[in-house]
Amino acid sequence: MLGWKKNIFPVSLLFVLFLLDGLIASYFNQALHTSLGYVAPRLTIVGLMLLSLYLSKGYLLTLTLVFGFLYDSYFTGFLGIYLGAICLMVYLIYQLRLYVKPSLAVYSIVGILMLTLMELFVFSVYDTINLISISYDYFFAHHLGGTLIFNGIVFVLAYGVVEQFLMDFSDSSSRSVL
Repeated sequence: MLGWKKNIFPVSLLFVLFLLDGLIASYFNQALHTSLGYVAPRLTIVGLMLLSLYLSKGYLLTLTLVFGFLYDSYFTGFLGIYLGAICLMVYLIYQLRLYVKPSLAVYSIVGILMLTLMELFVFSVYDTINLISISYDYFFAHHLGGTLIFNGIVFVLAYGVVEQFLMDFSDSSSRSVL
């Protein structure tokens, strides 16, 4: 495979997902308030989770830092909250991929778990610095469920669509231990 495809595809994918995050959140704001609670699209984060299953550690870290910084600077007023959460999440997925058998079911469970931990981490930081005034009960009941269901479905669909394409980019030494 040509080297430029290996570098361009992940950046292009994340950039498109980053733009879609903003578009969905702004144009479909009323539709995101569902009976399950508020649905927060996290397409960029889902993309980083998918890429963390296949890319080498150095390139993955660079992408995570760049898009974590962009995510913070565009979607929040504070730099570092999502950057730290996303970096931690991607690092944990990268480490877990060395120990779990690769399958859609396992990766979906890991993805849901990581999204849950990231959302809880971000909410806890916001709560600690008094940026929000809702309780943990409200957060779990009216935010987390809808967000996890939506992003879990996106993860499964995206995994199915891009798995073969991403397999070409996989780090052969790390994939061989799976």
